[in-house]
Amino acid sequence: MKLKNEIRLENLRALISEAGNQAKLAELIGVAPSYINTLTKQRIDNATGKSKGIGEATARKLETAMSKPFGWLDQDHSYDESVKDGYIELEYYDIRSSAGPGSVVDYVPAISKMLVLEDWAREYLKTIEPKNIRIINNKGVSMYPTINDGDLLFVDISCNRYDGDGIYIILDDEELKTKRLIKEDGIIRIISDNPSPAYKEKTVSAKNQHTLMICGKVRRYFALKDAT
Repeated sequence: MKLKNEIRLENLRALISEAGNQAKLAELIGVAPSYINTLTKQRIDNATGKSKGIGEATARKLETAMSKPFGWLDQDHSYDESVKDGYIELEYYDIRSSAGPGSVVDYVPAISKMLVLEDWAREYLKTIEPKNIRIINNKGVSMYPTINDGDLLFVDISCNRYDGDGIYIILDDEELKTKRLIKEDGIIRIISDNPSPAYKEKTVSAKNQHTLMICGKVRRYFALKDAT
């Protein structure tokens, strides 16, 4: 299994190629070309004495500048020739989105993959591009009875902005949360399905919606129930 720094470095090189060169990519994120060069060579930072890896803030800036979905830099995009035609791999990540107070974000490589028919994925996961689907677990009960603790969430990471009412994964104060978003009169309501007064609704005004960090839209969720 590749380490996170290895994956980020491979993807950084791909972004440099896509942008044209290091200088153009550096300009897009507002840094000196020498900074990008240092990242590609994993050189020692003179200020800290440590190897200069790609940090969280830089990773997110690179994704935004190159119009990549949230978390793209942390995914292994290398092609697996062992996957047969007509099938696709869905990646499962050990990241929990909290239907409750929130789970601290920790971007890690996929820990397993699920091989499914591509036609099935397109039909049942409601997406035209199944490769954008990531599988994570829900944590907590704020979305009960719709989604329960431990349910599998099939998240479309290409949907990083409001795209109609539905259930989304949002980033709030560095925590992933599973919430229902509804737009009324230009205002986005952030709702927990659990009717308990412990889960309070939030709203985002039209002028502040650029601050709402959407990581993906939940296309499907599978309940994991005790068979006894």
